[in-house]
Amino acid sequence: MKKIIIFAVVFILSLVYEDVFGQTLEMKYTEPSRFPYMTTGFRLKDAAGNEIRNSDILKPIKKTDVIVEEMEGGKKVRRNVLADIDCPEQTLTTFSAVLIVDISESMNDPLPGGAKKIDVAKDVLKEWAKSFDPKRTETAITAFCGDAVASLDNPDEPIRTFTSDKDSLLLAINKMPTNCNGTNYNAAFLYKRFDTFIKQYSGLYWCRPDKAKYKPVIIFLTDGNHLSEYGGPINGGRFNIDEVQMLANQRNVTIYVIQFGTETITPENLGHLQTLSYIGKASNDNTPNIWMGVNSAQDLKNIYQDILVEAGTLGDPPPCYVAWEGGCESGSATFTFPNHGNLVGVSNFTVSPGRLPKLVVTPQNVTFNNVAPVPANNSATMTLTLKAERNYVVINGIDYLIDNGLSSDFSVVDWGPKGPPPITIDKDSSYKIVVRYRPSDSTCSSGLIEFTGFACEGKQFNVKAEMTPFVENINMGNVGIGKSLDSTFSAVFCNKTCQPIQVTGQPRITGTDASNFIVLEPTSPTTLNPGDCLQMKFKFIPTEPAGTKSAKIEIQTNYNTNQKFTGNITGNGIGGKTVTHNFVNVDSASCLNPTVIDTIMLENSGVETINITGHSFLPNSDNFSLKSGFTFPTSLASGAIVPVYIEFHPTNPPKQNANYTGTLRVISNADNPTYDIPLVGPTRNIDFNIASTLDFGEVCVGSPKTMQLTLTNTGNVPLNVTANATAPYQPGNTTYTVNPGGNQTVDVTCNPSSDGPFNANLTITNTECSLTKTVALTAMGVAPKISLNQALTFTATIGNTDPKDFILTNESNSPLRLTSITPCDNLRFTVSNINPQLPTTIPAKGTISFKVTYNPQSGDSGKIDTCLQISGTTCNFDSSAKMQGLPGSATVYVEIDEYTGYDGDPIDIPIYLRNGVNFDKSNTTKVSAQIRYDGSLLEAKPGFNVTNDVGTFKIINLTDKTVQPINTQQVLETLKFTIRKTGTVESTPLEILNVTGNGGAGFFTNDGLFTLSQARAEVIIDSVAALAGNDVKIKVRFNGSALPGDNNDKITMKVSFNGTMLEPINKAPILKSKSFDKGKWTVTYELPIKPQSGDVLGELLFHTMIGTSDTTTLFIEELTARGGTLTPVHGKFTALGLCKDGENDQTRYFYANPGPAILSMNPNPTDGMINITYQTYERGYTKMWVSDMLGNHVYDLYNGIHEPGQADVNLNGTNLGNGVYFIILQTPTQIVREKIYIMR
Repeated sequence: MKKIIIFAVVFILSLVYEDVFGQTLEMKYTEPSRFPYMTTGFRLKDAAGNEIRNSDILKPIKKTDVIVEEMEGGKKVRRNVLADIDCPEQTLTTFSAVLIVDISESMNDPLPGGAKKIDVAKDVLKEWAKSFDPKRTETAITAFCGDAVASLDNPDEPIRTFTSDKDSLLLAINKMPTNCNGTNYNAAFLYKRFDTFIKQYSGLYWCRPDKAKYKPVIIFLTDGNHLSEYGGPINGGRFNIDEVQMLANQRNVTIYVIQFGTETITPENLGHLQTLSYIGKASNDNTPNIWMGVNSAQDLKNIYQDILVEAGTLGDPPPCYVAWEGGCESGSATFTFPNHGNLVGVSNFTVSPGRLPKLVVTPQNVTFNNVAPVPANNSATMTLTLKAERNYVVINGIDYLIDNGLSSDFSVVDWGPKGPPPITIDKDSSYKIVVRYRPSDSTCSSGLIEFTGFACEGKQFNVKAEMTPFVENINMGNVGIGKSLDSTFSAVFCNKTCQPIQVTGQPRITGTDASNFIVLEPTSPTTLNPGDCLQMKFKFIPTEPAGTKSAKIEIQTNYNTNQKFTGNITGNGIGGKTVTHNFVNVDSASCLNPTVIDTIMLENSGVETINITGHSFLPNSDNFSLKSGFTFPTSLASGAIVPVYIEFHPTNPPKQNANYTGTLRVISNADNPTYDIPLVGPTRNIDFNIASTLDFGEVCVGSPKTMQLTLTNTGNVPLNVTANATAPYQPGNTTYTVNPGGNQTVDVTCNPSSDGPFNANLTITNTECSLTKTVALTAMGVAPKISLNQALTFTATIGNTDPKDFILTNESNSPLRLTSITPCDNLRFTVSNINPQLPTTIPAKGTISFKVTYNPQSGDSGKIDTCLQISGTTCNFDSSAKMQGLPGSATVYVEIDEYTGYDGDPIDIPIYLRNGVNFDKSNTTKVSAQIRYDGSLLEAKPGFNVTNDVGTFKIINLTDKTVQPINTQQVLETLKFTIRKTGTVESTPLEILNVTGNGGAGFFTNDGLFTLSQARAEVIIDSVAALAGNDVKIKVRFNGSALPGDNNDKITMKVSFNGTMLEPINKAPILKSKSFDKGKWTVTYELPIKPQSGDVLGELLFHTMIGTSDTTTLFIEELTARGGTLTPVHGKFTALGLCKDGENDQTRYFYANPGPAILSMNPNPTDGMINITYQTYERGYTKMWVSDMLGNHVYDLYNGIHEPGQADVNLNGTNLGNGVYFIILQTPTQIVREKIYIMR
C-alpha cells in the first residue's frame, strides 16, 4: 500500500515538474515610445509548446509573476510592474507599417471639389494614426520627391521612425514638409541619391529585422511617374525594381501601391507599380494590392482603412504584454518569471532622448553673498524655478552630493502649492520653490545638491554662501618719537569665500604717513584657502611732530578680476607732553538711531601733566557735540587716558550718502597745543528707486509673461528688501540685496487664470526703516473662448445639401482677432457668407455670422466625423469644433450629459437617444456603441463588457441594445460606476465611439464629461479669553459646502499650541493622539464630517494655566477630509487676570493681586465726622477724593505716593450739604468708589 502511495506522489510531482519546469519563454520586443511607461511583449509556452495566455476569465500569468529589473548605477534595480498582464485576442495579427508618401510639387494640385491632394493625403494619414491598434501595430512614415526627405526636427531621421504613440505620429504628420520637385521611386524605397546613398530616409531601410518589430508592410502613395533625371546615378536613373524585389523578399515585406490622381502613367512605370503590388502577396489572395487613378478623399480613406484591416491578418498573433515603469539608464531589461520555472528573458531597446525627462533648475548656481550669522537667525531666501522638459518630472526631496558645511544651514522652506514632496511637474511646465540659507558662522558654505525623484538629467545645482573679503583696521598703539615697535596681527585679511585667493605680491603701505610704517611680513605672494587669514607683521617708526599717524594698507589679489583691497593702519607718536587719541569710529546714524554716541579716548602720551584750557567743535556743533551732561576734562596727568563722549546728531534726517565731517579742537599747554581730532559721522542711508507702474498689456492664459523692473539702491549701504505681490503676479525672488549705487533686475511674472483685467501692487519693503514702495501692476488676461448658437450637425440625401446659418460669439472679456473659419473636410463642407469678412476683430461678447453647407458625396454611407477649424492671432487661437454630416433622412443624437461626484461615491450615467428625425420610421431596433473613459477616475461596476485602451483609458462595449422606434428622448443604457481616483486627473471625457444600428438611421454623437467634485469649506477654531486656572471649552465650527460621506467619515485636524498655557483634556473618540515637545502640545482630533448642532463640529476641552505668555494661537497644522478642500481658520486663547513683569526673555506672568478696596465708612449716613478705612496693594501715586452726583470734585482726602497696606482717613461731613456723595479711591492701575449719605 505504501509503495502505491509513493508511486502516486512521484507521478503527481513529475506532472507538476513537467508542467512548470518544462515551460519556455520567448521575449519579443519593448515599446519605449511612451517612456517611462514601457510595454514589453513575450510568449510563454507550456511543455507541449502551447502558448499560455490570459483571458477575461482565466489569468494564469499574474502581475506578481513577472519581475522586471534594469541596471542603474552599476546595480540591478527592480522596476514597478504597472498593470495586469495583457494578452490581446489573437483574431488579428501584428504588423509594422511603413507609409511612403509622395510630396512632389504635383501633390499640391486640387482634386474635384478644390482640396489639394497633399492636404487630403495628410488627413488620411491622420485617420490611420487614430485608427491603428498600438498593441499590435507600429507605424513609420517616409517621404520623397526627387530625393528622399528628412524630418524637419531631426535631419538624421525620416518623417517619423517606428512608433506606437499616436500623438507622436500625428505631430510628425502635421510637420511633414510639402512641395518639392521631382518624383524618384528609388528615393522612396532605397536611398537618398546625392548623399552617398544614405538609406535611413527610405522605406525599405525600416523593413530590416533590427528596425521592424513585426511583419513589415509598405503602403506606397504616389501621384505620378518615376522621372529618370531624378533617379540617378545608377542604371541611368531608371527605377531599380530588381533591388527593391530582392530586399523586400529578403525582409518578408508586403507592398501596397496607390496612385493618387489621374496623371497618365507610362507603360514602364505602370509595370513597375504592378510588380511592386505583387511583392509579398499570397498566391491565394484575390484582392487588389494596387489602386490606380484614385481621385477622391473618401476613396483614399477607404483604401487605407481596407489595408489596415487586411494587413492585420498577415503577421503573427500578438504576444502577451507586461507594462512597467522604466528608468533613466534604460537600454536593456531582464524579465524573470519565478512562478513559471524561474524563466529569464532579456529585451533590448532604445529610448528616444526626447522622452528622457530633463529638470532645468534656475538659477543653476545659487549664491548667497554677505549673509552674516548675526543677528541670530539672520537668513536669506531665494526662489528656484524648476522646469520639466521632454517629459514629466517627479521631485521627492533633496540630497547633498557634496557638502562643505552646507546641509546644516541650507533648507527648502516652501515646496510650493503641491508640497511637500512628492511633487509632479508636468512636461513643459514650471514650478517654484523657496530655499533659505541661515548661517551658523561666517565661513564659506558650499555644496552640490541633487533633487531626488524621477528625472534623467539636470537634477543637480550648486549652492555657495560666502562673505566678501576686507582688510581689518590696524592700530599700532603708542610709540615714542624716534623709537620703533614691531607687531604681528594674525587676521589682517581673511578669506571667507569658497575659492582660494592669491595675494599676488607683498602688501604695501600708502598714504600721508606711509613712511612711518613698514610691512615686515609677508615678503612674497601668498595663497589663502577658504577659511585662511593673512598674518602680517608691521614696524611703526613715528617721526616728528608727535600725534596720530595714519596710512593705508593695500593688498593686491586675484579675487574678482584682480581686485585691490585697502584698510587703515594708525599709531600714535609720543613726545614730552603730547595729546593723542584713539582712532575715532563714530557709529552710523540711521532711521532707527538718529542720534549715536561714541567715545574718544583722550591720552597724555608724554611724561608731564597737560592742562586743557578749551575745546570747540568746528565748523560748528550742528552735527557733533558733547554728550548731554558730560564735562570736558581740564587736565591730563602723565599717561592718563580719559574718555570724551561725543554725540553725533545730524541736523537733517540721515538721507545723504556722504559722511558728515567735523573737528574737535583741544587747546592745551601740550607740545601740540592745538590738537585737532577729525570727526567722521557716517550715516546708514537706506533708500531706493523703482518704477511706479508696470503694464503687461495682454497676457494669454496659460502663457505666463515676464517683465522686468530695475531696483536701484540710492543709499550708501547694502539694501535688503522683500518683494511681494498677489496673484496672478509673482516676483522672481522674494528677497533682493543690492550694493550701494547698484541696480538689480526684478523679474515679475503675470500668469492669469482667466480673462479680464488684473490690477494689483508689487510691494518692495525694507523692514529696517519700514520703507515701502509700490509698483502698480496692470494686465489684461486673455483667454479666447467662443460659442456657436447651434450644433454643427447636418443631414442630407446624396444629391442635396443641408445649409445652416451660424452665429459665433466671442465669450471672452477681451477682443478676439479671427483670421479663418475652414472645414477640415472641404470636399463635403463649405463655409460662406462670413460677416464681417475675415480677418476681423470681434469685441468682447461680440458676434460674427457665417453659413456652413453640407454636400454628401456619392458613395457616402455612414456618418462623417470631421471638424470646423476656427483660428485667430489672439493668443495663437486655434479651436477645432466637432462637425458631423450624415447622408440619409433618418437621424438621432446619442448624447451623454455632464456629471460631477465625490471620490468613493457610486454614480449612474445615462446614455440618451434624443432629437430623432424619422428615427421612428428607420426600422432601427438595436443599437451598439463604445464608451471611452479614463479608468483612473471611474471604475465600472460588474456586468459591463470592459476592455483596456491606451494608457489608463478603458472602453465599455455596448452590443445590440434594444431601443424604441420613437423620436423623443429615451435611455440607451445607464452606465454604473464607482468614482475612484487612482491617478492625477480630476475629469474625464465620456467619448461615444462607433455607434451603429440595425436599421437605416444615422447617428450624431455629443460626448459627455465627468468632473470630480471638490467640496470647499472652512474649519474655524473660536478665539476665547478666560481666567487662567479654569477649564475652558473652545468650539470648532464649519462654514461652507457639505463634505461627502456618512457617519463613518471624519475630518482629521492636527492642532499645536503653547503647552505651558493649555493642557488638552478631551478623551477618545474626538482625541486621536497627542504629544508634548519643547513646551508645545501637538494634538490630533477626529471631528464628524458634518456639524452636530448648528455649525459646531465639536468642542476642544482644555485646562488653562499660567505659562510663558498670556496668548497662544491654536494653529491648525493639518486638515484633511475625503472628497473636499478645507481651509483652516486658526483660533486664539487669551489668559485673563494675569500681570506681567520683566521684558524679553525675562518676562514673567503672575496672578494679579486684588484691587484696592474701601473697607468701611462709619457712620454712614452721617451728619458730621465719618471714618473711612481702605486697603491698597501697590506702591505708587494714589488719590482719594469726594465727588458729588454730577462728578464735581468736592473735597481731597489723599494725594501722594502711597505704600501698600491698610489706612484710615477722616472726613468732616459738616462742610457738605445734604445729599449723596461718592468716595473715590484711585491707585496707579485701578479705581474704586463707594456712596456716602449726608443727612441733617
